[in-house]
Amino acid sequence: MKICQVDPGCGIPIPPPAWGAIEKIVWEFTQNQKELGHEVDIKMSGQIQPGEYDVIHCHVANLAIGLAERGIPYIYQLHDHHAYHYGKDSYVYKTNLKAINGSITSLMPAKYLVDYMNPDKCQYFSHGVNTDIYKPGNKPREKDLLMVANNGLAGDSTFDRKGFGFGIGLAQLLDTTITIAGPSNNQNWFSANPWVFGVKNLEIKFDQTEEELLELYLTLMLGRLL
Repeated sequence: MKICQVDPGCGIPIPPPAWGAIEKIVWEFTQNQKELGHEVDIKMSGQIQPGEYDVIHCHVANLAIGLAERGIPYIYQLHDHHAYHYGKDSYVYKTNLKAINGSITSLMPAKYLVDYMNPDKCQYFSHGVNTDIYKPGNKPREKDLLMVANNGLAGDSTFDRKGFGFGIGLAQLLDTTITIAGPSNNQNWFSANPWVFGVKNLEIKFDQTEEELLELYLTLMLGRLL
């Protein structure tokens, strides 16, 4: 099967050298589909020609709408949490709904989004874990906590969408360590919440590479180094 993963067009390389949420997902799809024996390309939407691929997988609403306008069928995957946050009267909801309605089928990262968007077009699709890298069956260390996320919401980098405050509070309750890793954008949340710098056993890491993140997981959660 010939498959095209559509580049989100955010200017971040695929695979991303550090943070890049959709770009990481595109890269994981590409690698795993190739391992299954498929021919897979990553292209900008404007480079895709009608009839060129058996499957086109698009991850950004305006790019999907552009494909539909050119008569190119596609599968859409929703990554935009703003479609729910702003509500059904918002431009971002209506744009994503248009991308979904124009798709063959659309993949939702949460079950509630199936009915929220369009149950006739949408299906739940859970993000998986690459068990070749993150191997199951190892017993984690007791209590050590790790959060990996890019915080903020709707342009407000100080909004605690990822629950850093809850994670730090839990670490204090359990009297244990917590490491929070993610892009340097997270500095905005920490700067707006200076109380966190008085918390014991809190370590903050910015702009980790994929290899450094893997080492964090293995060291903190599995108690061993690479």
